[in-house]
Amino acid sequence: MIPVVERKLEKLRLEIGKDFNLKLTNVIIYANGKKLFNAKDTNSIVYYPIRDQEKEYLDFYCSSFISGDVKVEFTDESKDGPCFFFCFHVSFVDGYILRVGRMEIDGIHKEKHKSKVGDLFFLEAHFHPNYKVIKGGYQYDSLNL
Repeated sequence: MIPVVERKLEKLRLEIGKDFNLKLTNVIIYANGKKLFNAKDTNSIVYYPIRDQEKEYLDFYCSSFISGDVKVEFTDESKDGPCFFFCFHVSFVDGYILRVGRMEIDGIHKEKHKSKVGDLFFLEAHFHPNYKVIKGGYQYDSLNL
C-alpha cells in the first residue's frame, strides 16, 4: 500500500537560457484532479527572473499543500491551453527538490520543440524541507535496509 504523503510545494524553478522563447503567463497546479493553485486567480506575481552567472531562472512561488497525483501546467500568451506540463505522485518524491528535464516534460519533449526552450532547459519543484505528513502505509529509511 502506498502511504498518503502531503508536502508543501514552495516554488517551481525553471532554468532557462538564451534559447528560451516562451512568454509564460500562468501556472496551474492540480492535485487528484482538483485545481489547487492558479497564479492568475491569486493575483500573485507569476515569476521572478534571476540571473546567476551565466544561468537565468524563472521562479514561480506557489506555496501549496499537495498530495497524491499532481499535474503542473504552464501557459504561454500565444496559446489557449497549456504549452507544457508535467505530472508526478507526491509519495514518490525523494528529498526536497524534484528535478525534471526537457525530455520528461509533455509538450516540449520532442526534438521539434527544442527551439522553444533550448537544450539545457529543466524544471525543479522545491518542497518545504520541514513539512512532510505521512498518513497510513509505512515509511522506511533507504540507508538502513
